[in-house]
Amino acid sequence: MALLSIFCLLLALCSVLSINSTGHFLHITDVHIDPNYDLSGDPQKWCHGSGDDSRNKLPKLGVFGDHNCDSPMALLEFMLREAKAKVPNPNLIIWTGDSLPHDKYDENVLFDIWQNVTNAISAHFPDAVLLPVLGNHDSAPGNSFTDHPAKQQIYEKMFKMWEQWIGPEGKESFTRGGYYRAETSAGLFLVLNTNIYYESNPLRKELVEPDDPTGQFDFLQFELEKARQKGVPVHILGHVPPGAFEEYSVNKLEMEQIPQKYNQKFVDLLVEYAPQIGWIFFGHYHTDIFRVIKNSDGKAVQRFFTAPALTPAFQKNNPAFRVADYNTDTMELENMKTYYVELDELNKNGADGTRAKLEYSMRDAFGGLDAQTLDAHIQKAKRNGTVFDALIRHNHVMYEWNSNWGLNATQRSVHLCALEFVD
Repeated sequence: MALLSIFCLLLALCSVLSINSTGHFLHITDVHIDPNYDLSGDPQKWCHGSGDDSRNKLPKLGVFGDHNCDSPMALLEFMLREAKAKVPNPNLIIWTGDSLPHDKYDENVLFDIWQNVTNAISAHFPDAVLLPVLGNHDSAPGNSFTDHPAKQQIYEKMFKMWEQWIGPEGKESFTRGGYYRAETSAGLFLVLNTNIYYESNPLRKELVEPDDPTGQFDFLQFELEKARQKGVPVHILGHVPPGAFEEYSVNKLEMEQIPQKYNQKFVDLLVEYAPQIGWIFFGHYHTDIFRVIKNSDGKAVQRFFTAPALTPAFQKNNPAFRVADYNTDTMELENMKTYYVELDELNKNGADGTRAKLEYSMRDAFGGLDAQTLDAHIQKAKRNGTVFDALIRHNHVMYEWNSNWGLNATQRSVHLCALEFVD
């Protein structure tokens, strides 16, 4: 009897330890708050009011947004409420940039929106560790990033807003280039400003140090090498990812997001230090997808994930966020789940009558989250149209307008090529 009691006690203890070894984090991206969203605005003009009586003739827009336009604050507040319901006490929150609208704005608007978004996240998750990342629209004007010392005051203002999370040790690199290192309970994060390499950055041709603007590549290699020598994992966050946009063959957008010389340098570092790197997350595309990173032998040695946007703009997706589970002992990703809201349903039923839905579990959909399992899923999608179609549905977060694009064989091949090859 005594042995049975001891056995039951050990079983219960193991169960508790198993539960406690799982951590959770929230990933939000591409919020794109538009303070000029107008319920009587023109959906063909970013839902902005025209300033005359003609706008009264337009149909009233939804309180929570429109698929042609960027987000009103009401949508962000709703999604944060729903995220809180799914993961009440996340170990951390990853926020991979782009809080500003796809519009012209000055620094006053820039800082107002940053402050509003920061305040909203903090209000819903007052005790959470927040890891903010700069997006290409988080500058004034948008897409404009430089390494010129005289034009970097904006980083100092940002740092003051986010100092409690970036910390004093991150001040020097952040005020120089908008990037930093952060020690968290989930490990070391290297938070990058990849927007300075972005193809659409108009200041890229005026860089003072074009080979390594703001010294970010040196920073990345130094930190990765130090982590390798210590034998500790390191995670990487950014906004604009390396490689091609998977939809360029459909939307005729530029294939190359980062010019080749920067893209190759970035990918080479990810390959060289692949065993040391744990998680890699980006935003920017608004779509829900992954990429594998292969070495010179064609073996998948790493992978990264781009999260779906909160904004519904461009008729690409339903508003979404991700919740991830990880092992707090090994820092291995165990699962990631995408939650979304059908925007039309939310506008119709209101916040009280609507809940965010689980779209899918990556572990269930792909069989795992490691690089070789994801690469195998790409190969399967090449052979199986049903598997490919599921990727497209997840890619656009169940937004039915885009669920049947009728892609031809070449377009499907190019789409998958972008997932398989980032160099």
